[in-house]
Amino acid sequence: MTVTSVGNVLSARNVVKIFAREDGTPTLALADVSLEVSMGEVLVLVGASGCGKTTFLRLFAGLELPTAGEVQRFGRTVTGPAAEAALVFQSSVLLPWRTIRENVMLPAEIQRRKGSEWRDRATELLEMTGLAAFADAYPRELSGGMRQRASICRALLLDPPILFMDEPFGALDAITRATLNRELYATWRHTGKTIVFVTHDITEAVRLGSRVVVMTPRPGRIAHINEIVIDAESYDERIESQQYVDLLRELEHQVHVITSTTERDDGSPAAADADLVR
Repeated sequence: MTVTSVGNVLSARNVVKIFAREDGTPTLALADVSLEVSMGEVLVLVGASGCGKTTFLRLFAGLELPTAGEVQRFGRTVTGPAAEAALVFQSSVLLPWRTIRENVMLPAEIQRRKGSEWRDRATELLEMTGLAAFADAYPRELSGGMRQRASICRALLLDPPILFMDEPFGALDAITRATLNRELYATWRHTGKTIVFVTHDITEAVRLGSRVVVMTPRPGRIAHINEIVIDAESYDERIESQQYVDLLRELEHQVHVITSTTERDDGSPAAADADLVR
């Protein structure tokens, strides 16, 4: 499948996000951020811990609202979560008393969608991710990687056009993580979903991304937007190409320069940001 980007699915315009600490002191998490996400792309957000990349994803998903600026989904202002998007977190968050198939079917139950089509859909997804033999097993009987596959199946059940993924493989070992990178790339090629993906891992970003956004340490701003253009048909060709190696080096350099030249990282507003937190 050839995935093409046509039109903007998500947009953020001059977004500011301020959190209040327990003592009332404002913490500037995101400062005047603007970004558009095109249909069918994998947009990866990378940056140091605390740079606001998860906050940015949560704003797109409607789990947080901006302090200033506007976030839109399909041209409409985001006011909360919607059925047109699904989330995958670092933890699989499977219900331990439900089988894997029952966990995957949960979104249909919540939205009161009945019928055998959803069971068939769940079976199809479990087959696609190699979990068909474990459909009637319980989460405790599966490895961490298998549980995360199940959480991705659950997110795909209702066929939402957008997936938000917040470090979904961050807690897994390197071998399992590499395997799931490969599987996610294949799933994206097969479905053409729009994916917003948060990671600390630069290698993962280049493996998966159509574009990689590098963010500054807090307060988060967009430092670089990298187009990931690699002439490859397969995942193996992609990660073995010289283009991949060159992009990885460039991204590593960008992150190194940003983190080594940033003078403040505690979220306290500097003079240049003073107007944003008043």
